[in-house]
Amino acid sequence: LARHLGYTYIDSGAMYRAVALYVLQEGLVKDGKLMKDALLDRLDDIHIRFAHDP
Repeated sequence: LARHLGYTYIDSGAMYRAVALYVLQEGLVKDGKLMKDALLDRLDDIHIRFAHDP
């Protein structure tokens, strides 16, 4: 649909999973809860790259 309409398709589910992986790798979960302030402080450090897979 995105291609048909001339838009770039963004896989928001993949983006969500990438951030979740970052959170886990960086230890931003304490007692089963997201350390939201720590994540917000690091948002500029998260680099997600998507590549087209034909």
